[in-house]
Amino acid sequence: MEKKDEIYSYILQEVGSGHLDKSIAAYLIHYLRQDHGTEADTDIAIIGVASRFSNGGSTAEVEKLLTLGVDSIQELPASRKEQADLFLPLFQVEKGSAQYDKAGYLSEIDSFDFAFFNISPREASLMDPNQRLFLQLAWAAIEESGYGGTQLTGSRTGVFIGYSSDFGEEYKKGIQMLMPEAMGVAIPGNIKSVIASRISHYLDLKGPAVVLDTACSSSLVAIHFACKQLIEGSCDLALAGGIKLQLFPLKSHVHLKIGIESSDEKTKTFDDSSNGTGKGEGAGAVLLKPLKKALQDRDHIHAIIKGSAINQDGNSIGITAPDAQAQEEVLWRAWEEAGINPEDLSYIEAHGTGTRLGDPIEIEGINRAFSRYTQKKQFCAIGSLKTNIGHLDHAAGIAGLVKVIHSLKSKKLFPSLHFMKPNQTINFSESAVYVNDQLREWTASGPPRLAGISSFGLSGTNCHMVLEEAPPAQQKQHHGETVYLLPLSAKDGGALREMVAEYISYLDGNSQIDLEDLCYTASTGRGHYNHRLAVIFTGFKDLLNQLEHIQQHSLASLTEREKQALTSQAAQYLKEMVRQPEKKMDSYRRIADLYLSGAAIHWEEMYEGRGCNRLSLPVYPFLKTPCWIKPEAQADPKPSTSGRKVHPLLADVAGETPDQVTYAVRMSAEEAWVLHEHKVGSEYVLPGTAYIELLLEIGRQQGGRSVIKDLAFLQPLSVQEGETQELQITLEKGSGDSEFFITSRGQTDGIWRRHAEGKLCPPSQGRRTYDLPALLEAFQIHPKITGVETSGGYITTGARWNNIKELRVGPEECLVAAGLGDDYRDEAAGYHYHPALLDNAVNIAIRSIDDQLYLPFYYQQIRVYDRIPADIYSVVRRQDRGEGHQTATFDIDILNPAGEVLAEIEGYTIKQVQAWKPAGMYYEKDWMVQDAVASPDVGREISQATVAVITGEERLQTGSWSGFVHSMDGCWRFPAGKCTAGKSISA
Repeated sequence: MEKKDEIYSYILQEVGSGHLDKSIAAYLIHYLRQDHGTEADTDIAIIGVASRFSNGGSTAEVEKLLTLGVDSIQELPASRKEQADLFLPLFQVEKGSAQYDKAGYLSEIDSFDFAFFNISPREASLMDPNQRLFLQLAWAAIEESGYGGTQLTGSRTGVFIGYSSDFGEEYKKGIQMLMPEAMGVAIPGNIKSVIASRISHYLDLKGPAVVLDTACSSSLVAIHFACKQLIEGSCDLALAGGIKLQLFPLKSHVHLKIGIESSDEKTKTFDDSSNGTGKGEGAGAVLLKPLKKALQDRDHIHAIIKGSAINQDGNSIGITAPDAQAQEEVLWRAWEEAGINPEDLSYIEAHGTGTRLGDPIEIEGINRAFSRYTQKKQFCAIGSLKTNIGHLDHAAGIAGLVKVIHSLKSKKLFPSLHFMKPNQTINFSESAVYVNDQLREWTASGPPRLAGISSFGLSGTNCHMVLEEAPPAQQKQHHGETVYLLPLSAKDGGALREMVAEYISYLDGNSQIDLEDLCYTASTGRGHYNHRLAVIFTGFKDLLNQLEHIQQHSLASLTEREKQALTSQAAQYLKEMVRQPEKKMDSYRRIADLYLSGAAIHWEEMYEGRGCNRLSLPVYPFLKTPCWIKPEAQADPKPSTSGRKVHPLLADVAGETPDQVTYAVRMSAEEAWVLHEHKVGSEYVLPGTAYIELLLEIGRQQGGRSVIKDLAFLQPLSVQEGETQELQITLEKGSGDSEFFITSRGQTDGIWRRHAEGKLCPPSQGRRTYDLPALLEAFQIHPKITGVETSGGYITTGARWNNIKELRVGPEECLVAAGLGDDYRDEAAGYHYHPALLDNAVNIAIRSIDDQLYLPFYYQQIRVYDRIPADIYSVVRRQDRGEGHQTATFDIDILNPAGEVLAEIEGYTIKQVQAWKPAGMYYEKDWMVQDAVASPDVGREISQATVAVITGEERLQTGSWSGFVHSMDGCWRFPAGKCTAGKSISA
């Protein structure tokens, strides 16, 4: 390799000096490449691109910015100013006197689809915005390449990010000041290296995850190293890029000025009036793959990286001063690495900071590099994106790369702005380059087009890269297709509607698209989520018409409970379709039905052997949910403007979009009595009635919804001593029944778990009234057994659960009188349904079965008419006993002392849990004797009951209501049987 490099270098130098004819040199280089068989071994394909600059996020928006020559330097947007104002105390600046720099700002930096990435709203608000936005950008780049969903899971994909926070842009400083108690949660989201590793963690990527900091050249250096890792074989694909945000760009922030700032805050690269650089924001990410493999896999290729080089200024005139000799060297070494004739270069994206020192030195370095190979003048255009969006610091290199990719694809040279009069210290007439100050068609002496990109770091580390125009898309054999299937899906209904709109817009500008490639990319190269649609169509116009029709109508969604094991059935239909292609329409219909029912379709089988090309299609439209530091959310509850106190369980809205709202509740056994007083085995478990209370409060806030349907408990929320858990309740918005789901994230494994789901619905009209005196007369009073342990003694509850006053029983129903103790009666006013009171009112049903462990499983419907007071009656009727006595179902009415129905519960099902088995939900039984703790009700009649442990011989008879029991202070209370006087037996 070294000998070959020396020969390449010698040939290029001889051409530059005029001693060797160019045609002979080209032949020699071609021969050398063929001889060593390395023509494409070091070429890297860019197969995925995503970027955000100014207000441009989509490809069309970025191209518009470049084509029209938009100057994006502006005042800090008003919404951004409010966010930045929170940080003013860090700099001892009063809000009224704060002034912010003009810059190439993004319109918003707080938006983040935390639900998509299974991140809690609180954690998302505590993450550095650089981490949040780059995570979405990385996903977009991967999906744009056609490798979305789980395609890269477990792959040797590396992540290389150029990033620095040396200039004080640290979000964590604001957290330390405003929310110091949250720093434990905030730390991972504010560590620089986690910007790369979070992507690898979420996607389960096995290649290296590295953050590089070389100041201004960081992101281009990151891409350089990514290419080297691909060439060496350390990874199979590589995601690379960078991001730069201006979190609090104060004009008075003098200690962060470094002397290169422009007086008018604009970058006027190579212009005589330039005196510094302007600030900017933006981000970019590219997915890279060896060219040979990309061609083999029929990937969509945006451009080819032919070669790159990095070096250091060394002992220059100053540690931060640029050096012409070092810049000259990094250029010609990159050109040699790329194996190109430098005369074929027709554009260079300059570093172009617009400083009085930097611009002349950069042109000098370029001229010296070109002079090694040619004496031609003004044959290569030059420009700088910094004139549009400002200097992006460590993300400047990726910004320049994205610009060149767009330029190569559109075959246009975009204008460099603010070039009115050439810098007098630069003699462009004798230079190899000229400033391209207008939009031009990019003509080249011969395809493919070649461009260079320079990025020079304040640290002295320089990088130059050579890009080549992508080859034409590979030809494919057409199979005379007459019917197609396009699947689209999203995690949110609003996102799916937006996706449909983006596909309509995309198709409007791509009428000649290959429809089979379109369906292939959308099915195999995207994730498939709960909100789905499948379009079966026969041609371009049919597809467009159907999408436009769908855009005007509602879309169906899937819940976890609706998904069925349909994957094998779908696979069978795929096989039939291959065997009988004449029945493709019928097969497509059946596959589409299964897909919409939740089946996982092996889309690759549908296109096996058809040689489809991946296309650049619209990517996932993330929800724009605001995520920012909210110190007020951590404060003690305050009365609302209406005078009503904040709900004792529910916290503020954590995130909201036009289509859904998410609430967050942080709980620990030490602070939340609903956990502290409710233990199952050795763990604190949130009772099912607490979920109901949270849902009722959310329903009140979301338009007065007071009916809960199909409430299913999937797995309990358990908390151990010293733990704090955050519960998320997400509700879909709408005028009718709205689906909800309740989730939390594991403290140790980071896995999100769904605890409950169902529907929150508008209020129900009309309620019954009982003749309570007649009802009381109809039932027989049960002896004083008002403190018997629940479910086989396995659930231990606290003092608030000591609320059963009287039990009356009948053959298949019972009547319970319950009331909160004196110490807790005032709490009732703060709840819709006090969780401990409601728990006894409904779960008296559990104690009618046997001594096994039963837990709430399902509520068919809960209709709530009014809040419950501190004293209530509960009428419980058994409806059904499941097969094998594993479940039992009840209807329950909750009454006030006047006999008015406050709530009707239909189809309340409980389910037996085999707790004593090792594979069960909890632990084996382990009884221990301890001294009893005095009850708050000591001295009242209820405390005089005999204490006893019910053993196997004294089990309650299945199906007998006379066996109703209830727990109090961890004791069993029963009027007969063996007893251990004066002791409390707890599980």
